[in-house]
Amino acid sequence: MTTTRLLRHVNSQKCLRLLRDRGPQSKADLARELGVTKTTVGYAVGELMDAGLVVEVGIEQGGSYRGRPGNALTLNSNGAYFVGVEVTPEHLLVVLCDFSLAIVKRVTIPLKISETPADNVVPRIRSIVDTMLRESRLSETDVYGLGMSVSGIVTPAGRVFIPPVRLWNEVDLTVLLTAAMPRGWVIKCCNDAAATAFLISERLPEREKESLLVLVLANGIGSAVVRNGIVDRGAHGVAGEIGLMRLSDALSNSGNTFQDGAGYAHFAKFIGAAEDPEDAVNDLAAIGEPDEELLETLSVWSDRLAAAFLNAIYLLDPALIVVSGPLSVLYPKVAERVAERLQEKFIPGLSVPPIVVDGPGQRLPAVGAAALIREDLFLLPAFSSVAA
Repeated sequence: MTTTRLLRHVNSQKCLRLLRDRGPQSKADLARELGVTKTTVGYAVGELMDAGLVVEVGIEQGGSYRGRPGNALTLNSNGAYFVGVEVTPEHLLVVLCDFSLAIVKRVTIPLKISETPADNVVPRIRSIVDTMLRESRLSETDVYGLGMSVSGIVTPAGRVFIPPVRLWNEVDLTVLLTAAMPRGWVIKCCNDAAATAFLISERLPEREKESLLVLVLANGIGSAVVRNGIVDRGAHGVAGEIGLMRLSDALSNSGNTFQDGAGYAHFAKFIGAAEDPEDAVNDLAAIGEPDEELLETLSVWSDRLAAAFLNAIYLLDPALIVVSGPLSVLYPKVAERVAERLQEKFIPGLSVPPIVVDGPGQRLPAVGAAALIREDLFLLPAFSSVAA
């Protein structure tokens, strides 16, 4: 790529990012924000429109459009599509998202990964994807790629480690998916916490993306750290995994981690053998006046959460903590006690970071996995590509 083409491409990507972050903008707005001429923006926008990623619209005011058509530019929701997949111990969810990350199609099927190897699941995903595209009247070339989230450890290279689940331990998921999906699709794999963290950070103002800790409360406890809008996965994909923190110095004791005492297992007496634990948890959250047994269970849970949060705050010092996942519907019942316990034990004179709940009952990891694929379209090219 020549220097001129590279600079034009950089300006196109910058325009695309502004339209994503700020919504519809005029060419004058884009030129002013980027500090370039309207002619330069015109070339950049032309490239985006040729690619079908941007369209012209009128400027909306008071519920109607005014002025001549084409006053503003916005992302074209039909400009690109992305597939997001979420695998949990209980189900497989596949979503087809448009460029705005709105869900176009969604399919959920029961799946027990303890009984189903990954190389049997991947063909099912391909079959679901083919059906989605056919029903949506889309071709394979309309889709940019597929992202997959898994409830386990996923290395940056896409290898999955779920030690308790033999069939899904040390599986090279990226290789399996690349072989099964249409040629040319971008394939990425991550754990559910990383996918959720990325999606949540996309919705936040830039200031709040600087230092963020996201926890996914479910069967286990997933967590991810966001620094300046980027999910920090570490060298092996375990960065920020506070659910795996040991709660004693007895390393031989395999059942003494934070997630062992704060995930679904803590509510086993209430969940029982429910086919879908999420439904059982939602039933608990709907109880207006919990009995003494549930109150005691919630009290112990709140103390465990507070202990884990305190350790995470001292270790990572996040500006914001976001709680998500199926069990997050119960967090409002203990939020006040957790905050009190944290403030009691935190450094006098300093305030603990705010803790908010995001996405209870939503399937954030699937859409987050799709968002990881979409992010490729907003990345600025490496300057090494000048010589390409």
